[in-house]
Amino acid sequence: MLHSCSDNNEVVNEEPTFKSNTSILYVNDYSLGNTSQEQMRKAVLELTDLSKIAFSNADVRNEVSQLIQNDFYKDHIVSLDDLLNPSTSLVYNYADVSENNKGKFKGFFDSYISNNENKTINLVHVKDSRLVGTEQYLETFFDYAHLTFYLPYDDDSNLDPIPMDSNPTLVPAVVEADEARGYEFNGEIYSEVTVDDGYSESRFTIIIQPSYDPCTSLGFPIAAIAAATEDLPVDCDRISSGGSSSNSGTGATTTTPNQYTGNCADVKPAGNYIRQVFVGRAKFRKQYDNYISFTGNGGGSEVRYCRVDSREAIDIDSLGSYNVNQWNLRENQYWSRKQIRRENVRAVNILWDNNWECEGEHEQLFVIYEEDNTGDLIIDQDISFDLADDTYAANIDITIQNRSKDQAVILRTREESEFFITNLLDNGSGCWDGDFSFSDRCWGINAGGTDVPYTMHHRWVPIQ
Repeated sequence: MLHSCSDNNEVVNEEPTFKSNTSILYVNDYSLGNTSQEQMRKAVLELTDLSKIAFSNADVRNEVSQLIQNDFYKDHIVSLDDLLNPSTSLVYNYADVSENNKGKFKGFFDSYISNNENKTINLVHVKDSRLVGTEQYLETFFDYAHLTFYLPYDDDSNLDPIPMDSNPTLVPAVVEADEARGYEFNGEIYSEVTVDDGYSESRFTIIIQPSYDPCTSLGFPIAAIAAATEDLPVDCDRISSGGSSSNSGTGATTTTPNQYTGNCADVKPAGNYIRQVFVGRAKFRKQYDNYISFTGNGGGSEVRYCRVDSREAIDIDSLGSYNVNQWNLRENQYWSRKQIRRENVRAVNILWDNNWECEGEHEQLFVIYEEDNTGDLIIDQDISFDLADDTYAANIDITIQNRSKDQAVILRTREESEFFITNLLDNGSGCWDGDFSFSDRCWGINAGGTDVPYTMHHRWVPIQ
């Protein structure tokens, strides 16, 4: 699991800023280092043993519990680096940690390390020798990985909060599995138990694991992501069911037909418009990562929404075939284990195409996949582009390599006239309401019988 900072894709009470392809992505192209792998495994076990004693102290336990439940990260996680740097870690400024509890874990950790050097050799090595991930291409996962505390569930299936005022069950992530050995406190000692999603959903459970970066799979804090994605290609206009469009950038209001369906050329309103397409809502019915992972591939799912555009791949003045080896768009969204286990329908609201033009047969490839730091997923597909007057035709051969242990979740070729005619139709799976600008419609669910049903929204947007 590559943990990520706070998620802005949940439904909120105001119009979101829909982003185009502005994601910052490290290329997850690194291998597992045999030299440091065993040291990391022992360090996880040593931190587990230390935590068994540390969490018997109520102040230490309260500090970790308060931090791990915060919303600073996309999932419930706090790193060892956070806990050992209470005066500088940003999470302490964000989470509601009392001054009385602040630094309690660090005090215990430092004392334990100094009195148990022979029991913490690997833990100290990992803590002190971890490299800072400043290079785009990371060579060895375990040289860069943080040790982290991860809370997979904070409530049960009835949404009742899990009590966190007692010693947690501790699970050292030293294998790749959907269930593993954990240590449950019975009031006097820790006993071995088998732990999985069902167990964690009803009991206070913390997984101790290596992760590349507890902040985000991108390696950037919230403020950096916001700064890098603040520009939009056009204003995100509200379009109401009555057909009025309020331009948020200028304050001007324009009357539009607000027609969403029909043949591309037949429904375009008068004036200067572009037609935007969004990934609207989605639901995941399958966990794409293990419950625990020693290699950073456990917990929630790092989902990628991708596009290849046939028009963007070609040179209109040069006939022939074309090869494509990279995405025109790849946006990311993190899905927690809880969201997947509960089959939550979530807002995605990603701008998939800023302007799908009306140009003959204009195909695009839509792909959803779950990213890992190991494995090779090869997308091998053909799409085409033809002008309406048959004066130009091109075939595009797509071959894109991605890091994933799984096959593509969704792999679908869409053609523009087919898309806009069928996008609102009930394909046998019903429909989901849209958000904000799209709330006046119930959008047809695509891939309803698969592990990942989804909707796509589209709208006309006036440009100046």
